[in-house]
Amino acid sequence: MTSSFGWSPDDDAALSDVMKKYKNPSDWERIAKEHGRGKSAKKCHERWIRYLKPGVRKGQWQDHEDAIVIEAVTTSEENPFTRWSELAQRLPGRVGKQIRDRWVNHLNPNINHMPFTREDDLLLFKGHQELGKRWVEISTKFFNNTRSENHIKNRWYSASFKKFILGEFGSDIDVFRSSDEIGKSGNSGVKNASYDSLKTEGTNNPEKIGEPGSYKENEDVHQLENTRPVAV
Repeated sequence: MTSSFGWSPDDDAALSDVMKKYKNPSDWERIAKEHGRGKSAKKCHERWIRYLKPGVRKGQWQDHEDAIVIEAVTTSEENPFTRWSELAQRLPGRVGKQIRDRWVNHLNPNINHMPFTREDDLLLFKGHQELGKRWVEISTKFFNNTRSENHIKNRWYSASFKKFILGEFGSDIDVFRSSDEIGKSGNSGVKNASYDSLKTEGTNNPEKIGEPGSYKENEDVHQLENTRPVAV
């Protein structure tokens, strides 16, 4: 059986066996090769650091953990905050990447957690045309960091977003074409339609949110691992 993150129990067991030979490895390409189960060096590294390494805490975040993260980030003179590994010393069992993800995707008060509007979807489509699946850059350049990278990525892969794109641009468009492919072909895949013109066209009017077929009704709800509603 494979988990929602693409790792089966056998994959995890194999990686744990490989890691018994290493203490603080730096060559993850070598580890991925020894693992031999089709996982990239990056995926092996993240799986080990975030989930499999002994002592790493998994599961839901507690109120006192969130409070420590919020206090550290909001009172820091550093902007943007980058000392995640240092902050991890105050949160036993957590690692820097876990803490950064918790802040960026859930605790940051500037993040908009409301369903995507038609305008948001058009921005996401335009961002993907230009940057491909570089979700962090799309968040910064097209959403001014008001949408988290996870929210953007999940929206891209949602069934309702695919349905929206097909409705706006027609069945001829391949919504999964990468920016590299677009650049090579010189064709965005959109026939007789531009982002600017579509901003004022189409049937999905954000003023109709809540009506049948609207964004509110079609918005996919994605439950992320290790998440818990943040107390207001």
